[in-house]
Amino acid sequence: MRGSIFGLPIIRGSFSHPFETNLLSYISNVTIESSGDLIKTPAVEGMPSKWGKVDENGIEILSDVKLYNPNPIPLPLFGIKYYIDANGYQVAQGKLVENVVIPANGRAIAKIRTVVDTEVLPEVLAEHIKRGERSEITLKLTLAVKVLNREVEIPLPEVEKRVETNIIEQLNLALR
Repeated sequence: MRGSIFGLPIIRGSFSHPFETNLLSYISNVTIESSGDLIKTPAVEGMPSKWGKVDENGIEILSDVKLYNPNPIPLPLFGIKYYIDANGYQVAQGKLVENVVIPANGRAIAKIRTVVDTEVLPEVLAEHIKRGERSEITLKLTLAVKVLNREVEIPLPEVEKRVETNIIEQLNLALR
């Protein structure tokens, strides 16, 4: 932090204050209803998530996707494509950790690993602040399943959420 009067520096210093927000709550509470005619898409009944490894290459999020199969046949799930976009930036992408079979008219949990791109985060945060500390987050999920011995990719409806923070207020409190 620097301050000056007539170009002469009068204040120099720095401080740190933790930035607090509960981003995992936006992901954990995702639900998507099943749809379709002949073969219905699986429903997502929640996605409890926790932080994984954090390093200079990325931030890991580990999620258990709770799936419901409304079909009278089991659906072997062998792939998931998962993306998170924020204000037009692709912030994260994820994939299925291990294959799972969603039983007929039953439930299963698919474990996915998502990696947040730390290189794009400064741009996303700057855009978030420019927008009055509001961001539009889009979750895109595509399932790859086997139906009648045929591999089929099923895109689920996108989920859009608004994220709001109070970074400036937190900074003002830290400076008091």
